[in-house]
Amino acid sequence: MLHAFFTTLMVLVGIGTMAFAGLVVKKLYQGQR
Repeated sequence: MLHAFFTTLMVLVGIGTMAFAGLVVKKLYQGQR
């Protein structure tokens, strides 16, 4: 139970970090153009 909770937490954090990084890159890319 605890292992599944931590796994879900890590997946959510990873997705959130990737989405945030993608948003930052997109903003920088649009700002340069």
